[in-house]
Amino acid sequence: MTLKYANAAPKVSGANVVAAYTENAANATVLANAVVPADYTGGTMSKATVKVDQGFSKGDVLAVGTSVAGISASFESTTGVLTLSGSASTADYQTALRSVNFSSSSDDPTASATSRSIHWQVYDSAGVASKNDAGSTTTLNITAVNNAPTLTNLPVSGDVKYTEGSGAVRVASSVTLSDADDHLFSQVQVTLGGTGLVAAKEFLGIEGQTPGTGSM
Repeated sequence: MTLKYANAAPKVSGANVVAAYTENAANATVLANAVVPADYTGGTMSKATVKVDQGFSKGDVLAVGTSVAGISASFESTTGVLTLSGSASTADYQTALRSVNFSSSSDDPTASATSRSIHWQVYDSAGVASKNDAGSTTTLNITAVNNAPTLTNLPVSGDVKYTEGSGAVRVASSVTLSDADDHLFSQVQVTLGGTGLVAAKEFLGIEGQTPGTGSM
């Protein structure tokens, strides 16, 4: 009888947790600090990948929080894949993987999805990859923060001039209204005030409509 060696695939466990991230958080969210990579045929690994799978959105970032000698990390922002590479022990890869974190540079990270499915995979020294199973997928729930709208290009004192008896003048012809996470507005208010205001004779209005009134 002849026995032949079979290279058993490595395995990832402990990644099947639920993590949470809040938009614009000061600190990135560590995803699975108890993840365990295992190699049953040796103690060396060549690579690992962590991928934002379902729900990946522009601005999503995966990074390694703890640098480990012999392991380099790179993140591909167009695919959502963080790659760790270099020949290193299983223990070293475990240290690096347990520090993997998520953040987002987007002001609207829940525009397309309110959660992310994150898949973990490791490769042994022969390049054999672990299988995708329940223990290798993390769920990340994201909480959005409502960003305040902004006004830019507003006139400063002295920019707008009005001559008595002349027609109405535009007070903010270059103003820009924007909102990082919404495209609808419920109300815009412009207030006339200041020293010398004669409330009964001075008005604000929308061009082409009766002074003091108007709708858009």
